[in-house]
Amino acid sequence: MNGDPALRVSGPDDATLSLLMVHVDGGRISVVGNQLNPDKLRHLGPVGDLNALLSPES
Repeated sequence: MNGDPALRVSGPDDATLSLLMVHVDGGRISVVGNQLNPDKLRHLGPVGDLNALLSPES
């Protein structure tokens, strides 16, 4: 993610839910970021609905 290592978080259908980024500076973690915006994740393929996944089933 922006050149830094990232972890792709996916749902049960393997659609992307978020990207978790860690920026290391001088051997220490200086920034942890989480991208949840579906519009910014679409280039990775199918995007899941995190809200639907977290909502209790009716």
